[in-house]
Amino acid sequence: MSLMTLTILILLAGGLVSLILFRKAKKLQWILFFMSAAYSTAATILLYGKWELAETFRTEFFNLHLANTKMGWLFLAASTIVTLLISIFSLSYNDKKHATGIAPLWTMLLAAIFIIRKATGSFSIAESVNLLALQWQEESALLYSLVILLSLAFFTKSAIAPFYMWPAKAHAEAPDDFSAFLSGIMIKL
Repeated sequence: MSLMTLTILILLAGGLVSLILFRKAKKLQWILFFMSAAYSTAATILLYGKWELAETFRTEFFNLHLANTKMGWLFLAASTIVTLLISIFSLSYNDKKHATGIAPLWTMLLAAIFIIRKATGSFSIAESVNLLALQWQEESALLYSLVILLSLAFFTKSAIAPFYMWPAKAHAEAPDDFSAFLSGIMIKL
């Protein structure tokens, strides 16, 4: 079993288990969040110096050029390092009094990205779109799994029902560790 397959299974299983056993498996959520943050930080470090990574999307109306630049890498590194530090703090902070149910959503949403990465061999947006288009034509189980996981991410971030209640309380009542993530990283991205 490859490391990527193991990562996907851990993220999905951990997210689902912690959702099902939310009252009893609170620490597992934050351990998985820490693991995913550590993995993201390691992947970011491996991107350093690969300035040739670039991709251009052409449409009738505009061209969009995405590239791994020194400035972009700096912001990515800052984001992943801050997220890793928050995840370390979350391991000790989220006890019975402070625990929330947000961690399963992080681990399950990351799982969709890793599934696409495993299928394409790349984090390229163009290859991801091509994979989804191909799966759409075949109406495969992979497509439905990815649509569910990515929709969950979109609905949560966009505060669409049944996840519409979080923005009203997010800043005022967020746990200390998540408030730093919400204000410092999530809203900026």
